[in-house]
Amino acid sequence: MTVSRVLNDRGGASAETSQRIILAASELNYRPNPFARGLRSDRSKAIGLLVPDITNPFFPEVIRGAEDAASAAGYNLLLSNVVENSKREEELIETLLRHRVDGIIVCSPRLPDAALHKALAPHRAVVLINREAPNEVAGTIVTDYETGASRAIDHLVERGRRKIAIIAGPRSSFGGKSRLVGFRKTLAVHGLKAQGIVYCDPTAAGGQTAATQLLAEAPGVDALVCYNDLNAIGAMKACRAAGISIPAQIALIGFDDIPTAELLSPALTTLRVQKREMGRKPCVCCSAASPPETVSTASSSCPSSSSAKQPERPEHDAEKCERFSDDIMLQLLKFGTGGISDGYQQSAVTGPA
Repeated sequence: MTVSRVLNDRGGASAETSQRIILAASELNYRPNPFARGLRSDRSKAIGLLVPDITNPFFPEVIRGAEDAASAAGYNLLLSNVVENSKREEELIETLLRHRVDGIIVCSPRLPDAALHKALAPHRAVVLINREAPNEVAGTIVTDYETGASRAIDHLVERGRRKIAIIAGPRSSFGGKSRLVGFRKTLAVHGLKAQGIVYCDPTAAGGQTAATQLLAEAPGVDALVCYNDLNAIGAMKACRAAGISIPAQIALIGFDDIPTAELLSPALTTLRVQKREMGRKPCVCCSAASPPETVSTASSSCPSSSSAKQPERPEHDAEKCERFSDDIMLQLLKFGTGGISDGYQQSAVTGPA
């Protein structure tokens, strides 16, 4: 018992005895077993993070924000790559449960609602990013993609574009569905209809295939609005292969503002999402000995702001970012499962199109 107290820095022994214990532990290369500690405290000091595709340039910023915040709060981050596979997503949620994580963050989950809610139910604290869920299932952080999509259409129409087609990304994407709502509503406001809508993988290859199809089925289309920047990069390749000049003959708009967007020529018009803020949660976590509580908070959202800039990118709104970060960290580490639905993300139209 004395050895345990000394190694856990709880006192209970003289200075001489403590020194002898520490020296012996060092010589034996002894390390405390965090899993054994977790059984006693009912805390693993670990958070699980699931992302759809680690090769997508959108997610490293999310991961970096989560890692920074978890480390600062004394937690380890267990990262899992879903590889856009809903079955694997379900299996990984179960695996993290067996590893007794204190909380789980799932980015852009692909599982249907019923299966997702069932898989998440046993976890003590859950936050979904870019997916809504009932308060009793998870806290949620959502980007206001609908408003962002609306601003994208306004941006194109203001520049004289009328024959607009949509590369819609995966059918199962919550964010993709929100974008489509914004696209369709705003096109209708302007008395327009989409020249075509094609679903595809959220990759450059998916965007190229979708754009090739749209260019063949809707000749004369003068704008393509894409699910994300990778789709837009693929669409750019398809346009060039078809001999269509950008932006003289056709305009392209992406989503996410990945670093590659401004390196393209011409620079890609894109809607900014504050990616690191989606993962960063800078607030103190609760004591490991404190049991998680449950809290329900009212849903809130912050509409996207739009600014047509070229080529500079607008700065983040620091006040909204701070509130966003505090909310998600409190939700996961202090309050356990509850209901937070926030849209503290700004989507800003940037680029030359």
